[in-house]
Amino acid sequence: MVRQPDVNKAVDSVTKCLLKAADIAIPKSSGNLPRLYKPWWNDNCNAAKKAQRRVWDKFRRYPTTANHIAFKRAKSFFRKIRRQRKNRSFQKYVSSIQGHLSSKSIWEKVGKILGTNKSYQGISFSQTNGQLVSHTKGIANTLGSVFANVSSEESYSQTFITYKKQQEKRRIAFNTLASFAYNVDFNLHELRRAIRSSHPTTPGLDGINHDMLKNLSKKSLGLLLILFNGIWNEHVF
Repeated sequence: MVRQPDVNKAVDSVTKCLLKAADIAIPKSSGNLPRLYKPWWNDNCNAAKKAQRRVWDKFRRYPTTANHIAFKRAKSFFRKIRRQRKNRSFQKYVSSIQGHLSSKSIWEKVGKILGTNKSYQGISFSQTNGQLVSHTKGIANTLGSVFANVSSEESYSQTFITYKKQQEKRRIAFNTLASFAYNVDFNLHELRRAIRSSHPTTPGLDGINHDMLKNLSKKSLGLLLILFNGIWNEHVF
């Protein structure tokens, strides 16, 4: 699979193999947002709700006057329990807000009482050049521009830029038979070190993320190493 004459076909084969293995081995979430967390909900609320549901099922099967009255009582009791729990929870929340708390702690408490899930909150607006950007494409372009400026030569010192230009003028002979550091094959230790030192990021167009490579077996890493060396030797980038 990795020793095909065409490097691009070998890359496609390895990519499909990794994605297929990940599809089989990695469990998938539904992608649905979870329900809002209710900080006031406790076991008493669960018990009252179950009691109401039990009485409702009985009334639905046997719609008698006695069952109807029992259902109304259970419903009223459940409503009373919820109201009490909400009041006590809010009183406890208000009493926990003190003057010495930081703004971060205050907002965490606000998020908790609202039941919001921070892991699903994204960037809603951004400010650039004194203008407020609220649409998704504009925010993405703003972030991309900032990242590009950080990676550009403007953030480097003049000494480094001069050295960089001098080194870029040097001609590198990849086809030489001499074993220079830049034209020898990669080894398994270097591959493992590169994977270990990298950090989880958003997958690229191939859909392969860091954890897939990190959990490969020794045999699979060896095949991946052959592929990388083939790309390096064939100069297909």
